[in-house]
Amino acid sequence: MTATPRSHPQQPTALARRLRISIAALALSALGLGAGASASQAQTGTVYVDNNFNAAAGTPNFLFNATFTGTDNIGLGRTVMTNLTSGSNNVATGSGALFTNTEGFGNVAAGSEALTANTTGGFNVGTGYVALKSNTTGNSNVATGATVLDSNTTGSDNVAAGRSALQANTTGDFNVASGSGTLSHNIAGNNNVATGADALFNATGSRNVALGQNAGKKLTTGSDNVYIANNNGAAQESGTMRFGTNANQTATFIAGISGTTLSGAQPVVVNSNGRLGVAPAPSASLANTVEQLSEQLERQQRQIERLREQVKGG
Repeated sequence: MTATPRSHPQQPTALARRLRISIAALALSALGLGAGASASQAQTGTVYVDNNFNAAAGTPNFLFNATFTGTDNIGLGRTVMTNLTSGSNNVATGSGALFTNTEGFGNVAAGSEALTANTTGGFNVGTGYVALKSNTTGNSNVATGATVLDSNTTGSDNVAAGRSALQANTTGDFNVASGSGTLSHNIAGNNNVATGADALFNATGSRNVALGQNAGKKLTTGSDNVYIANNNGAAQESGTMRFGTNANQTATFIAGISGTTLSGAQPVVVNSNGRLGVAPAPSASLANTVEQLSEQLERQQRQIERLREQVKGG
């Protein structure tokens, strides 16, 4: 997203000057001057402030560049957004954070190399060591934790929290991962939701839901599955729901079933693996046998009625 720089007065107001002086003081404090260090430890030019509301603190000559036109950017670190051209409203804290950003707008990067490869992606939040490190043009991602979404390149609208969550994701969109290692193998799957450590080791499947530690861990490419406290299943299964395990769950209660009558319903049965289904329809031979027995029973009943009439007329 390319931001159109807003026009600002050439001379800052007294309030603006005071705010910038406060920012500079905070930045110097972060660099060590505010913690009792001597003034001789400071380097001239370690603080940058301009009329477009950009502010930075770090190594001299590595704070933004001489040609950028972005506004309202804030940076703290050894180098601060040295490749920025027209990007605005970005915040970068940490070595290499948002290092490659050119036109990206509204990004927040906190942590060493967080969002370091971002060029034009906007509205991303990366907090933690190498969080969203490889993101280039993906938008609206939120990554919290070390190595979270660090392989993401163009994927958008992903939310991940927990060490290595969605770590392998590159182009997948609209995924939600909460927990250490959650969805860590997902590469291009979309619209997956997983909560729990190491839940859903999915790679390319979409629209899967997994709740609980290791839930759906065996899945790789299947889609439209639901796993709740269940780590069984097949790598490529789709359209399957698995709830609990035989080792941990010994009883099932579902409200709203008892006392409810349905028309056209079939009896539900369960096999030894816990799979639900309906009873198989009778075979053709069995149906024929039942029909023959019914006809024979009717003939016998008619014969009994005739005998009774004969006895009465006796």
